Amino acid sequence: MTLTVNQTVSFYHNGTTFEGTIKKINRKKAKVLLTKGNGRFAAGKIILVPYSMLGATDYGWQVGKQSGSTPVAPPVAKPAPFNPSSWWVAEHHNALQILEGIYSDLSPENLCCDGEASQSYVRSRRAALNRQMNAVFTLLGQEITEGQLYEIIEKFPKEFEGSVSKWQAITGHTPATV
Repeated sequence: MTLTVNQTVSFYHNGTTFEGTIKKINRKKAKVLLTKGNGRFAAGKIILVPYSMLGATDYGWQVGKQSGSTPVAPPVAKPAPFNPSSWWVAEHHNALQILEGIYSDLSPENLCCDGEASQSYVRSRRAALNRQMNAVFTLLGQEITEGQLYEIIEKFPKEFEGSVSKWQAITGHTPATV
């Protein structure tokens, strides 16, 4: 069902139920002539009402209920819980380590250099890190939140043991000494 001009609608806001007629349909809000209101929004007043308050989704081009009295959220499919196996963690060990470094670099202290960095530097650095993170998500085949990453590290410590020595053996780098 679509919203139309002269359609009767009702909506609820701050403990008051309002009723009115749609007089104009704009891009984000509808102009509603109130027929029932309260002291501040009396009958006869025209107000702008967001489509979400009218129970409509997608900027009012689809209505959740006939009267539009209650906002209706579209059903959202919940993703299956992510339970990686030790084989998967071992297979994607390097990508997970890179992701751990990216999440570390995205922390406010590191990203902003403890408040010393300029805003333009922070924006460009964040954008670069987000591009890197999306590339790692492509390698992993799914998005992994920071919380999920640290759960994986705690659940599979053997796959992460000696990772520095493995990295040094592969790359030939040694850690800097102070």
